[in-house]
Amino acid sequence: MNSLVSRILVFICTIALCLSNSQSALAGKLSDRIDRFPNWNGAAQVTRHDGELTYPDWFRG
Repeated sequence: MNSLVSRILVFICTIALCLSNSQSALAGKLSDRIDRFPNWNGAAQVTRHDGELTYPDWFRG
């Protein structure tokens, strides 16, 4: 019984701590973010790969 009460108390304290430390988002104005976003014209210049893709040895599952 005592361990159950202590677990519930720890749970309630953890939830209270998480809720009390919540901060608002620091994203700023949307117009400022749009102005800083890169202005890409068209697709990125990459070369096309023909044939099988090769993966490193550590990538095997």
